[in-house]
Amino acid sequence: MAKIEFDPAIRSISKGLGNFVYSSSRGQSLIRKRPVKAAYVTPGQVRHRAVFGAAARLWGMLPDAVKDSWGKLSAGTDLTEFNIFMAFNMGCIKAGKPMIASQGTGLDAPEISAASENAGEITLSCPAQNPPLYLSLVLQTVSEKGRIEFAAAGTDLTDSQITLSGLASGTEVTVYAVFSDKPMAHAGKISESQSVMVKVK
Repeated sequence: MAKIEFDPAIRSISKGLGNFVYSSSRGQSLIRKRPVKAAYVTPGQVRHRAVFGAAARLWGMLPDAVKDSWGKLSAGTDLTEFNIFMAFNMGCIKAGKPMIASQGTGLDAPEISAASENAGEITLSCPAQNPPLYLSLVLQTVSEKGRIEFAAAGTDLTDSQITLSGLASGTEVTVYAVFSDKPMAHAGKISESQSVMVKVK
């Protein structure tokens, strides 16, 4: 703890300034470092941050046309597409449900199914469409530490059967699928996202 000798123009100093606290004791002015309170994070805060981070990571994986689809729910409010997306999907995660990647903008899409019959592979199937629709995919997995991770698995796919390979056996994967009437960068309409869950053989 330091002692201070003032210039005659300054008689005393008290309270705090920056990281230091000033006080007087027995006629002497003293300075000490402001005590730092130990940061305490509750389990609830940890969980909330993890949920927020997971939803934000999915948002970061989505094409612009998919992000824009949330605009129909934010219209007439002060909320952005991101705000609406986060509110929806943080609720989904907390309820233990798959997230929602997109809001439909007028495109009815076929139902997609997923199976894993070969080691390290997932096969996605849907009825063939004429004219063909374009399919964009994002995969969700959970790391050994419980962190929800995402990876883009393809954009503008047109086959009615798609095989994804190179996956870790035993991994539980959630596939998010969004159909569009044109390649995603030029899409006029997109579908509401579908999600299918499958365990990799």
